[in-house]
Order: sequence, then C-alpha cells, then structure tokens
Amino acid sequence: MGNTAQNDLKGAFYIVGGAVCFGVCGGLIKHLTADMSAGMAGFLRHVFALPFFLPMIWRRGWGSVATTRPLGHFLRGAAGFGSFMMFVVALTHMRMGDAFALSYTTPFWSFLIAVLVFGERLGAARVAATAIGFAGVLMLVKPAGDFNAYALVALASASLTSVAMMMVKQLSATEPPDRIAFWFILAGIPLGAPLAAFAWTPPGVDDVVPLVLLGALTWLGQRCLSRGYALGQFSKMAPLVYVQVAVATAIGIFAFGEVPDLMAVAGMVLIAAGAIAVVRPAA
Repeated sequence: MGNTAQNDLKGAFYIVGGAVCFGVCGGLIKHLTADMSAGMAGFLRHVFALPFFLPMIWRRGWGSVATTRPLGHFLRGAAGFGSFMMFVVALTHMRMGDAFALSYTTPFWSFLIAVLVFGERLGAARVAATAIGFAGVLMLVKPAGDFNAYALVALASASLTSVAMMMVKQLSATEPPDRIAFWFILAGIPLGAPLAAFAWTPPGVDDVVPLVLLGALTWLGQRCLSRGYALGQFSKMAPLVYVQVAVATAIGIFAFGEVPDLMAVAGMVLIAAGAIAVVRPAA
C-alpha cells in the first residue's frame, strides 16, 4: 500500500471519528437545550472544551498556540460561532437528521460564493451536482407542504460555515490545525457570554456530565477533523462526514423518537449525493 493510500486510510479513520463525535454532540445539545437556552448551551460548549487544550499547551508550551494573527482567528471564530448558534436554534426545533443534513449543504454554498465573490467558473458536472443537492434541500424544507421555517436557519448556518471554512483555509497558510482549533474555542467564550447572560439559569447537577462530555467531544472532534483533512485527499475525506447525518438520525430516532418520513430520507440522500459529486476532482 502506497503512502497516499495509507494516508487516506488514516485520514478516513480520523474523519469518521470526528463525525461520530459531532453527531453525539448534537444529541447532547438537544438534551441540554430542554433545560437551558441555546445561547447558554453554545457558550458552555466552549467553556467546557477549552480545558482539554491545557495538557497540549503544558507539553508544548504557549508557543504552540501563540499567534501573530489574532484578528484573523477572532473573525473566523465569529463566523464559526454564529454558524454554530444558528445550527443550535435549528436543532432545537427540527429532527436531528434533518438539521444535520441541511448543515451539510456547505459545499454548495462554497461553490456559489466562489462564483459570485471570486468569479470562478463551474463545470457542467458541478452545476448538475449542486442542482441535485438543492433538490434534496427542497425535499427537507417542504416549501409547499409541512414547511419548517427553522430549516432556513439551518441553511443560513451552512452558508456561514462556508465563510468560516474559507477563513480557515487562509489561516492554514501560517497556522497549524491545533492552533486554529484552540483559537476557535477561545473566541467562542467572549462571543457567547452575552447570549448566555441574557437567559442565564444555573446549570443543574444533572447537566454536569453532559456538559463535560460535550466539551470533550467538541475538542476531540475538532482535532480529528483537522488531522483527517491534513492526512487524506480532500475529495475522499469530505464525503465521510456524512456519517454524522446517520449518527444524528439514529440518535434522533432512539433518544428523541424523531422518525424521519420518506421524503426527508430521500432529501438526505440527494444532498449527500450532490455534495459528494461536487467535491470530486473530476466534477
């Protein structure tokens, strides 16, 4: 097995691991927002994730996370945190599988931004793939039937995630993955504090374990995804994150009794198929 194949295999392991982590995080957030505001859940996610970076800083020194680009990290953190908060709001009002599927329309928004902002050209295959993906979106949003306005919030979250991903790409020219992940988590604390304070209620004893798990899985998921994309070829790694939709759907069914209808399942399949086609090099 060549080095490229070995790296793809290792990368796939990390990507799937990260996707599982974030799928479980979705279930924990949905559980926590039954007792606290979305703003509190978003803020506490960052508060409980940050301590998991301390052992790394202790071993490698502050230089491992020191940066000369604090503004770039903060802006990326603002885009990422805003996207996450919109996703949390959508998640609390939708089936988990639906919300996660809509959040993975990011590749379509990325290519639209590339065309509109950067003047890039799309080939016919990518245009067709994007059309297939948005057909899946319509099946989930159901504009002519059981319309859920929070689906639009999930789509807005995905579009803002695309902006955050572009910022990560710019930062990665000089910043290693762990440093980017650290500053993203750190930036979320001052950004989330006003939202948490607006509807603050002291977390209960029963919330401590879910919050610690949320912080640990957020930290682990961020590191897994950053390593997976660094090791493997992007076109092979990106489709694997759809494991997260399957995990979220399963948690929604077994933990919250959220059984998706056939149209929702078909929409998920079309979104996944379109996104996979979009990120393939030949598209």
